[in-house]
Amino acid sequence: MLNVTFFRKNWFKGLLLLLGVINIGILVFAGLRPDQLEHIYFLNVGQGDATLIKTVNNHYILIDGGPDDSVISQIDSIMPPWHRQLDLVVLTHPHADHATGLLSVLSRYQVNQFWYTGTTYNSETYQALVASVTAKQIPIQLANRGDNYVLDDTNLRVIFPIEERPIAKDPNETSVVGLLNYQGLDVLFTGDASANNEKAYVSDIPDVDVIKVPHHGSQTASSPILVNQARSEMGVISVGSNNSFGHPHPDTVAHYESLGVKLYRTDEGMVELITDGKSYQVYQR
Repeated sequence: MLNVTFFRKNWFKGLLLLLGVINIGILVFAGLRPDQLEHIYFLNVGQGDATLIKTVNNHYILIDGGPDDSVISQIDSIMPPWHRQLDLVVLTHPHADHATGLLSVLSRYQVNQFWYTGTTYNSETYQALVASVTAKQIPIQLANRGDNYVLDDTNLRVIFPIEERPIAKDPNETSVVGLLNYQGLDVLFTGDASANNEKAYVSDIPDVDVIKVPHHGSQTASSPILVNQARSEMGVISVGSNNSFGHPHPDTVAHYESLGVKLYRTDEGMVELITDGKSYQVYQR
């Protein structure tokens, strides 16, 4: 005799399973389907620097990795769990607050290309990072002025340093400065470049929409010449809460704001910029 109760229970379980599979399929499809918008995430990694760029076709560029492995949770909150590939990783300069997190990044993600300046710096973290990139046989590019990385409709152009393997007493002054262009939108990435660097590249930058404020908003960067030349509408300060350096400096903040630049700080949450190349929206979380 047919057990009707058993049949009904198992039919219901089967229906729930089918609905679960359908929902997972929808989520996977939504995660894979490009939204035809560029996303730039200024990550909240404490007193350090890290920015993740998602192109219109779901490719990823990471600029710097912050001071620890907190960059991993930040990236994982953006990238779908089945995607473990970064098309390009850029280290702007060898200081630990930009380089340390990249050790964890290399352990977790496939990296297709690595850009840095090749400058000499006596740091175990920096040396371990370069050794890891070499051991994994990741293609390396020594970044200098004129180098371009093109991905989908996104172009990242290096405007500083002006030579490979730059030498400076202060590694900040070897920072990669890059101009990202997506259709009509320009974003200037500055690493920890100081006012000394700015003199060398300021004439090469157009009016930009967004600037990643140099060196966490310190007093030794963001010279009036740079701020006036960039004419940005928006600036992002990558900074840690109650940091011991006093970043950002009040004078730096005041100068940007006096020119009408809308400033965001990563110690108040991750900053996400979404653009179609003509206009953009900003969210903080």
